[in-house]
Order: sequence, then structure tokens, then C-alpha cells
Amino acid sequence: MQRFYVITTALVGLLVNLSVLANEGTPVQVRNHNGNLSMVITKAAAGAAPISVLEFAGQAPGFNQVIAGDLTRSAKFASSTSGLAQTRLTSSKQLDLKLWQGTNHIVLGKVSPGNGMLRYQYELVDVKTGRTLLREQVQAPANRSREVAHLIADKVYEVLTGVKGDFSGKIAYVLKSATRQFYQIQIADTDGQAPITVFKATQPIMSPVWSPNGKQLAYVSFETGKASIYLQNIATGQREELTPFAGFSSAPAFSPDGKYLAFTSSMQGNADIYQMHLASRKISKLIEHNAIDTEASYAPDGKSLVFTSDRGGSAQVYEFDIASQSAKRLTFAGKFSGKAVFSPNMRSIAFIQNTHGYHYQMSIMNRNTGTVQVLSNTFNDDSPAFSPSGSMIAYGSSHAGKGFLAIVSSDGRFNMQLPALNGTVSEPTWQPK
Repeated sequence: MQRFYVITTALVGLLVNLSVLANEGTPVQVRNHNGNLSMVITKAAAGAAPISVLEFAGQAPGFNQVIAGDLTRSAKFASSTSGLAQTRLTSSKQLDLKLWQGTNHIVLGKVSPGNGMLRYQYELVDVKTGRTLLREQVQAPANRSREVAHLIADKVYEVLTGVKGDFSGKIAYVLKSATRQFYQIQIADTDGQAPITVFKATQPIMSPVWSPNGKQLAYVSFETGKASIYLQNIATGQREELTPFAGFSSAPAFSPDGKYLAFTSSMQGNADIYQMHLASRKISKLIEHNAIDTEASYAPDGKSLVFTSDRGGSAQVYEFDIASQSAKRLTFAGKFSGKAVFSPNMRSIAFIQNTHGYHYQMSIMNRNTGTVQVLSNTFNDDSPAFSPSGSMIAYGSSHAGKGFLAIVSSDGRFNMQLPALNGTVSEPTWQPK
């Protein structure tokens, strides 16, 4: 029960032409190269479709590796960038398809300067038919090459699967320094690279969560000596304390329309779940019980929430229907289940469950059948967060006292870890699109 009673508290709209990025305001955050997350693949997807990503003509080596890495993380593809039969081709017309029978698809392209920008022209070719499935042009500043690579991976993934890719988004997380006692909220690419620090403090920070428009973060800070919730604008750095009243406040969660913020507070003594109307700052009690209720998270349709409660004798996941003001229990196994979040399509929930002993693993439940599948290969997991499409889930874990992030495909076929090069990372949250 100790785990529960502690009370744990993208570039959106990138389209085919990225020239608008040149006119965007630069955020006030400082890029922190030492905070980069390394990538360790711990489970590769069996039977993934082979795809080859060539080096782009006119672009420095490594650009194609970003695209290939994204596609591999989806668990749908096994990407190759080395030992290829042909390299740095500028057009599909140069392909000798007889040399490519070991792969299903090929991504190739070229980069050229134009109007003070770089122009990326790329193609996706079906090896079996010889057809070009995708041919597009992207224009962006030279310093946005990684973002272009993620965008190309998104488009390739969507054409081949019919599902929008999540690679051009961002993940926010908490980084605790390994050398000095301070905490940071960082935002990085979905592969853990290019981090920026948005807030830094000497006291603990926890539970960051994105606003639905991807422009703000709410999080818990102990800077005043107690747990309180803050709201921060990512672009300007402006922040505001939302819960300056007595008692602790934790576990913030935005409603899908961004109008409300649910949170747990002990302002009246017991730990209950409240809802704040963000425009007026008016607060009302949402879920009340003599047990401890916490970790509320809205359904994508805004009609219900999942939350953690010990009202049944152990910490378990419940769903609260807002219209009827009624709660029903969803989990029954083990001595702990919590930190639940809905999938974007609402067909499943991801949550942390105590599987056996002191093992707490990231799991997923089918809401129609109630069947539960353990997705992680780690044993001290926390804070699951679905990607916008629902195809991947980020979560926090730790080993030997060192926290790291992990990403698992929602079918469990692929898993990778993202340990920090300098520090301990936890509590990821995926930026909405």
C-alpha cells in the first residue's frame, strides 16, 4: 500500500510544407544536450515488414537513420539503412528493383537549397509493383532537419498502415540531475533527442500533463514546501500556481476540451478529486468518498474519468460517469492497480498493476472483454501515456535506483528504453496533436 499512499501526484500541425517554421517564435527554453536520452531496444517486433531508407542525396549522414528509427519503433517495420544495394539516389527512376527483393518498400530522396531554406524531396516505392506510393516535397530551415525526418516517417507510416504516425510529436518528462539536487521538466523528440528544459527547481517536480492544444503544461511542484499545481505556457515560460490553498494538490488532468482541470486535493482534509474551471478558476468537488481517491484521467469523449481508489480495500482502478455521478470498479487482480489512462479510441485503458511480489508492470485492459495483458518487460513501472494515435505507450520505470523512460507498442510487440545520459527520468506525457 505504500506505493499508493504516497499519492503520486510537436510540432502540431506540420503539413507537407514546413516553411512556416521559419516565422515561429523561439521558445524561451534552453536546449540541454547533456540531457539527451539514449535508445536501447529491449524487444524487437517479430515479423515486422522490411523497409529500406536510403541516405538522402545532399544531406549529411544520419538523416535517414532518424526516419528508419521511427519506423522501427512502431513495431510494424524492420528498417535498414546500412549495406544497401544502392545509396544516395535522387529519384525512383534510378532504382534497380532486381537488387531490392529482400525489402518491401524503399524510401529515398534528395535535399537542395532554395529561398534560404532546404527543400526535401522524397518518395516511397513499392518494390513488388514498382509503384511510387508517395511523392512529396517539404521545405524547412536547415536547423529543423530532425523534425523533417520525423514528419517523413509520419507520412510513410500513414500511407503504409492507414494510421497517422506519432513520430513528429514531443514527450515531456521529469529529469532529476545525477550530479546536483535539482529537478527539470524537459521536452524532447519522441526518440528522446533534442531536449529543452521548460522548468527547473531544487524541490521535486512531478506529474506533468499537456493541455489538449499542446501549448501548456500543468504539473506538481514542491517549491512552496507543499505539493501544489502550476500551469505553464511553453512558448513564453509564464507560469501560475493554480492551487495556493491549504493542503496538498496533485495529479492534474485536463478535460478533452481544455476547459477543466481535474486534480486530487486534501483542502478539506480527505484526499478527494476536484474539478477546476480554468477560465473562472471556480472549483467544485467531483468525486467524494471517505477513502483516498486520486489519479483521475478523463475519457477522450469527456463523459467519464478513470481514477485510483482504495474504497474496496486495496488500490484499484474505477471509472466515474459524470452524468450519473456513479463509479464502477474496473480492476480486481493484485494488491495495486492505478495510474490508468484511456486509449484515444477508448477501447482500452493502460494502467500499472502489481503482478506479483514487488513487481509493478505497465498493462493494458480491453474495456469490452476485461482481459488484461502485461506489456512491459520491466518491474517498477509508473505513469503510462498513450501516443496521439494510440499505437504506442510511454511510461516510466527504474532499475537499481535509476529511472528511465520506456516506449512499448500497444500490442506489446516492441519495447525500448530511453535512459538519460546524465540523471534519472520519469513520468512521461505525450504531446497531443
